[in-house]
Amino acid sequence: MLTLIFAVYAFSLLAALLMGGSLSDYLGRRPVIFGALLLQSVSMLLFILASDVSWLVAARLLQGFATGLAASALGAALLDNDSVKGPLINSISPMLGMAVGALGTALLAQFAPMPLMLGYCLLLAAFLSQALYLGRVEETVSRQPGVWQSLKPSLHVPQQARRMLWLVLPVDIAAWALGGFFLSLSPSLLVAATGSTSPLNGGLAVAALTLSGAAAILTLRQREPVLGLWVGASFLPLGVAVILLSINLGLL
Repeated sequence: MLTLIFAVYAFSLLAALLMGGSLSDYLGRRPVIFGALLLQSVSMLLFILASDVSWLVAARLLQGFATGLAASALGAALLDNDSVKGPLINSISPMLGMAVGALGTALLAQFAPMPLMLGYCLLLAAFLSQALYLGRVEETVSRQPGVWQSLKPSLHVPQQARRMLWLVLPVDIAAWALGGFFLSLSPSLLVAATGSTSPLNGGLAVAALTLSGAAAILTLRQREPVLGLWVGASFLPLGVAVILLSINLGLL
C-alpha cells in the first residue's frame, strides 16, 4: 500500500508536467503558481482529515498534480529572473527541500505533539502564506492565447539531442527508479532491518540521499556532463552494494 500511495503521486506529477508544463507561458507565472499553492493547501487538508487509505491516495494525487504545476512554473520564473543562477537553483532546491522536509517532519513526528497532523498543519500554513505573498511578486510573462491547446500532452526532443537522450536514458531510469524505491520504502526497510521504529532513522536516510545528490550537483556542475554520468552510473550499484552489505553484517 505504501508503494501505491507513492506511485499515484509520481503519476499525477508526470501528468501535470505533460499537460500543464507550458501553461504558465500562456497564463503567466503567478496565476499557475497561485493555483498550485491552493491545490497543495487542499491536499494538506485531505491529509489532516484522512480517515483511511483512500483519503491518502486522493491527497497524494492532488499533491503530485500541484507539485508538477508548481515545478514547471517556478522553474521558468527562476530562469526569467536570473538566467545564470536559475539553472543551479532549479537543480539543487528540490534536493535541499526534500532533505529539510524529511528531517523536519521526522523531528516533529519524534518529539512534537500530534505527530500525524502537525507537519501537514505547518505546511498548510506555509502554502497559504506563500499564496498571499505571491501578490507582491512581479509577473514576468504576458498573457497570450492558446491556453487550451497548451493542455494537450506533448513531448518534444530536439533532433540534435535525440541520440544523447537514448544513450543516457538507461542511467536516468535506473537513478529515478532507485531513488523512488528508496524515498518510498527506506523508512519501512530500516524498521525491518534494525528493529528501531524511530522516525528519525527514516528522515536521516532520506536526507542522506538528497543531500548527497545536492553535493554531487555542486561538485560536478562545472565539469563535463560525461564525467557526471560516469560518476553517477558507477555510484548507483556501489550504493546498493554498501546497503546490502551493511544489512548482512548487521551494521545498520
